[in-house]
Amino acid sequence: MQGFFTPLSEQSCAEGQIARYQHSSGVSHYNLTGCDSGQHVGVFIVKTPCDDDSGLTHALEHLVFRKSALFPEPQTLFQLTTFSNININASTLNGLTCFHFSAKTEASLNLAIRYLLSGILAPRFNQQDVQQEVFNPETGGVIYHELCGYQSDEENHLLMQAIRGDQSAQRIHCYGGATDSIPVISLAALYQYHGKYYRPSNLTLLTSTNSCPAIHSAINQVCSLLDIDQMNQAELHRATSKPNQVQIPPTIPNRYFDNTNLVFTWWIDLAYFDSIQALATRLKEQVTELNGRLLPIIQDANAEHKFALRVVTSSANVESIHSLLIKSLQPLTASNTRFYHHNTKFNQAINKLLTIYFHHLHEDKHAEPEPITKSIISPPIISRLAKLTRAKLSDANQAKELSQTTSLQTLEQVSLINNLQENSDGSSRSVWQDFCHFKLDKQYNALRISDFIKKEYLVDNFTVGNSLVVNSQHIHSLPDIDHLVSQHPQMTIPSIPSLLTKLYTQLNENQKNKRLTSRCFKQLYATQIRKNRQNHKFNVMLTSVSLNFSELHSLCYVEVAEDHKLVAQLASQVIAASSPFLAARVTGECYCIGITYCESSNALYLYSAFDHWSESRAERLSIALSDIAKDSLYLELALNLAKQKLKQYTIKKFSCLNLAQQHSLNQLTIVRHDAEGLRLRLNQITPQVLKDFIEHLGTGLTIAK
Repeated sequence: MQGFFTPLSEQSCAEGQIARYQHSSGVSHYNLTGCDSGQHVGVFIVKTPCDDDSGLTHALEHLVFRKSALFPEPQTLFQLTTFSNININASTLNGLTCFHFSAKTEASLNLAIRYLLSGILAPRFNQQDVQQEVFNPETGGVIYHELCGYQSDEENHLLMQAIRGDQSAQRIHCYGGATDSIPVISLAALYQYHGKYYRPSNLTLLTSTNSCPAIHSAINQVCSLLDIDQMNQAELHRATSKPNQVQIPPTIPNRYFDNTNLVFTWWIDLAYFDSIQALATRLKEQVTELNGRLLPIIQDANAEHKFALRVVTSSANVESIHSLLIKSLQPLTASNTRFYHHNTKFNQAINKLLTIYFHHLHEDKHAEPEPITKSIISPPIISRLAKLTRAKLSDANQAKELSQTTSLQTLEQVSLINNLQENSDGSSRSVWQDFCHFKLDKQYNALRISDFIKKEYLVDNFTVGNSLVVNSQHIHSLPDIDHLVSQHPQMTIPSIPSLLTKLYTQLNENQKNKRLTSRCFKQLYATQIRKNRQNHKFNVMLTSVSLNFSELHSLCYVEVAEDHKLVAQLASQVIAASSPFLAARVTGECYCIGITYCESSNALYLYSAFDHWSESRAERLSIALSDIAKDSLYLELALNLAKQKLKQYTIKKFSCLNLAQQHSLNQLTIVRHDAEGLRLRLNQITPQVLKDFIEHLGTGLTIAK
C-alpha cells in the first residue's frame, strides 16, 4: 500500500514557518519553509531509549546503513556519497538516533530518502553482519575498533569508567557501548529492539526544502515497495514476543571497580550547560590545583534533564573542590537553549533543524529549570571507577570474504540521477565583477584555507590547484594567509581524518629528514620503482611512495606526476567506492578506510584508522587495487560517474566568472578551466588509462611495503 500525506498545521518560530504533515503509515514530517540555501537538508529522528550499557542503539545506527530491503549491498552508503552530491551521516544521541542528509537536486533528494527510509524501516542484517559491524574475535568489528579508538584517549577512558561505575538512580547509560559490553549484543535483541522502536509511528522527519512533494513522493514510493502495513504488523508481533534482551548486570560487582579513586558527581539542569562549558578550561585547572580531576563535561542528560559535573579525587580533597565549584557556579544564569546545544559534529543546517525539534516540536514538557544554587550546594553522589576490559582479538590472518568484483546496482541508480541533472546541480552563483588570484605555498592545503576564510571571513572564493581565486569585492576582508596558517597549523594537513594528523606529521618529517631506518616508515622514488617493473610508463605516473604506520593506523603518501593529476583525482573516487577497497571496512578489520586526492600537493593519501592489520595494510591494499583493475565493468561505469561529478562540480565552481574572466584565469594557471577544456582532458582518460594507473599504484604499494 502506497499511503498518503495529510497537511495538518503551520506554526511560526524564530527560524521561519514550520509546516506539518502526517503520513498514513504514522511518519511525521515537519518542513521549514521559505529556505533558499541551494540544497535540500533533512534529518530522520527515531526515539531510541537506552536502558543498559550494551551499545545496542549504537549498533542499530550502524546496521541501518549496512543493508536493507531496497539496497542489499553493504557498500551502498560509500558509493552514494562518493559519486553523487548526497551527504549522509548519523549520530546516536541520548534517547534519539538521528540520520541526517543533504542533497543538491530533487533527483538526489529522492534517492537519499529512499536509501535512508529503507534502511530505517527494513534493514536486512544477519549474524555475519552483526559480527562484522559490531564485534567478532577475528577482525574486531567496526564498532569495536571505533570504541578502542575512543577509549585510547585517557580522558575518554576515564569518563567511560565513571559512567559505567555510576549505579545511582540519577545515572545515564553508556548508550554508545564499550569494548567489554558490545560482545553481548545478539541478533535477536537487535531485531526485537528494531521492531519496538524503528516503526513509522516513532519516526519524525525534519526538512529544510522547497520540494516537499518530492519528499512525499519518495516516502510513498518506499512504503509501496516495502508494503508498510504488512511490515507494521510483523514488527509489532516481533516486538511484543517473548523478551530476548541484552543481559547487562544492573549492578556491577565490586571486583570490577578501581578502589583507589572516587567519583563525585553533581547533576545540574541543562539550562546551565553552555555557561559551565565556557568555564570548563579554567575550572579544570583549578580542580587540578586542588588534587582533583574534572572529567569532560558532556550534554548527555538523565531522566530529570540534568547533565553531570564529575570530579575524580579522594575524600580528603572533595570539600575544598566543592567550595570552589559553589563559588564559581553560583553566579551563573540559565540559558534559553535548555534542551539542545549545537553539536560541532553537525553542520549549521542540521543544528538548526535539531534546535527547532527540541525547542518547538519535542513532546516532553519540562518544568522550569532547577536553580543552579540548589544543585551545586547539594552533597555529591559518590561512585567508583569501573574497570574496563578489552576483548582479545585473534592474530590469524583474516581471509577476504567479499567478492573481488563490485556490484553495479547502486552505481546504476546514481548514474540515472546524474543523467537527469547533467550540467546542473540545482544552484548557480552570481557572476563576480572581477577576481584576484593568489598562489599558495605547496605545503598549504588550499581547500582547508578556502573553506575557513569562506566560513569565518565570508570571503567568496574557490581553489584551483594550490591557488585561491577570490571575489575582488571581498578582497578587503581577506586575512594574511601566512599569518592565518601560523595560527591554524591544520591548514597544512591534507584532507584526511584528524586522528591521522600525528601519523602524517611523522611521515612528513621522515620525508624531509630522509629517515628511512624506522620499520614503520618506508619511502621509494620513481627510479627505484622503475627497476621493479619493466613497463617504462610506470615511473611517469608516480613520482614517489611513502608509507607510515602505527599500532592503530596506516598512511600512504603517493606523489603523482604532473601530467597525471586528473587521472589521480578520478581514480581516488573509483577506488574509494569499490568492494575490494572497502572490504577491510565492511568485514570489520578497521574503523574506517579511505583514499583522498589533494590537489595542492598533487598527491594521493591512502589510509586506515583503528586497523587491526595496520602494519600490513599496504600489502592488502595492493591486492585490492589489483582486483579493482581487473573489474572492467565496474571501471567503465565508475569512471563515467566520476567524470560526471567532476564536470558538475567544475561548472558550478567557475560559473561565477564570465568568459573573459575564465580566459584570464586560464592564462594565469596555464590550464583551460572552461567546460570545453575540461571535456577535452577528460576524453583522454579512458578505462584503460584508469586501469593502468590503478595497477601502477598497486605495484608501488607492493614494492614499498
